[in-house]
Amino acid sequence: MSVRAFGLLMVVFVFLNTTNSQVLINEIQSSNVVTAKDEFNEYPDWIELINNSGNTVNLGGWYLSDEKDSLDKWSFPAIQLLPSQHLLVFASGKDLKQLPAYWHTIIDAGSEWKYVVPTDTVSANWKSVNYSDAYWPSGTSGFGYADDDDSTPVSYGTISIYTRKKFSLSSLGNITSIFLHVDYDDGFVAYLNGAEVARVNLGTAGTAVTYNQLASPDHEALMYQGQQPSVFDISAFIGQLVV
Repeated sequence: MSVRAFGLLMVVFVFLNTTNSQVLINEIQSSNVVTAKDEFNEYPDWIELINNSGNTVNLGGWYLSDEKDSLDKWSFPAIQLLPSQHLLVFASGKDLKQLPAYWHTIIDAGSEWKYVVPTDTVSANWKSVNYSDAYWPSGTSGFGYADDDDSTPVSYGTISIYTRKKFSLSSLGNITSIFLHVDYDDGFVAYLNGAEVARVNLGTAGTAVTYNQLASPDHEALMYQGQQPSVFDISAFIGQLVV
């Protein structure tokens, strides 16, 4: 679920009407330009809360504020926040309190993937839904060498790595946006159920990529430098999600 709140928040205070609940600020995004889009196709800054308790919490009577002398500046509607549930609050200035959606991470950093380091041409079907990757080894992201930040290291000088990840969603009907966050050296092509959804530094969109094709120009990974990964809006490919 998602709630629209007031203007830009650089410092955020949560004023609660109970001392027993464990609703915490999980993440804050200031200067949002692509990570989360509201129903107006705009990118307000946002605050993400999480119910870290084992009980459902009613946020009615709770407040958000960016002023310590006015802790009741913006009031929540009577939202039932389930245990472990996240709530994204857009700092849009529109004071909208409908609940159209919430943001959920499908694949997180450190998730387990199937992967292969090719020494020859890989079947063109490797990116299809029904391709069997049973013989591929498993590893946790990220994959790479030389940066000392890789959970699954590969041999120095490796040109390419093919990775596959299966995931499940409880429902498809309410999905309105999808964003791909990816950190990479030096290029990549991403597919969703066989359809290309993003590409950087590896030729023209829609063209085949060989296992020994070099990316150009160079691009350095960002996260090990303390920066955020690159973000790609792939909402146009929601139709690629299948039952």
